[in-house]
Amino acid sequence: ELLVEFAQTFYGYGNYQAPYWFLGMEEGGGNSIDEINRRFSVWAARGKNELEDVAEYHRAIKIPELFSDKPKLQNTWNKQIRVLFGIKNQAVETEFVRNYQRDSWGRNDSDNCILELFPLPSPSTADWIYGKTSSLPTLKNRDTYREAYLPNRVDHFQRRVEKHRPKVVFIFGISYMPYWEKLVGTKFLEENDLLQVVVDKTKFVV
Repeated sequence: ELLVEFAQTFYGYGNYQAPYWFLGMEEGGGNSIDEINRRFSVWAARGKNELEDVAEYHRAIKIPELFSDKPKLQNTWNKQIRVLFGIKNQAVETEFVRNYQRDSWGRNDSDNCILELFPLPSPSTADWIYGKTSSLPTLKNRDTYREAYLPNRVDHFQRRVEKHRPKVVFIFGISYMPYWEKLVGTKFLEENDLLQVVVDKTKFVV
């Protein structure tokens, strides 16, 4: 029951009021059943929030090394932070990126919001631990999982964009273009080697 509630109502980290949103495919992690259970139970104990503070949450699930005094750079976040620094015309030296990850990335009062198309953490697209450990038919494989959760999550993101109108939404994953087009309600245009479109003053960049 807790897994289903998490999958239906948890969307990521940061601040919907932020001007810069990052929408990816799915969060990494979920390397063991113990870790997955810890993620769900901590989320429940902290109030079952739609968005979490990424640093507080990861410290609570015992993954503090990403937010220590000299944090380990998380591979995906590292690149996304560099994109953010670029659009803000900030220097992208590694130490600046490291400090930003520790202090300002995915925080509840930050200028960014980190969202995921799929709700459950997984080490890679080749892994699917849930089919081996859950009796839920929606988690039998990635196909049943996608059919069960994707339409509602895309609709949810669409409503949140319409409500909060971020300045830029950076989207990661060409293979999910039909969902991105449903999200924005139109086709993307190729410009400067990127697929992008502006809808009601929000720029979407794939």
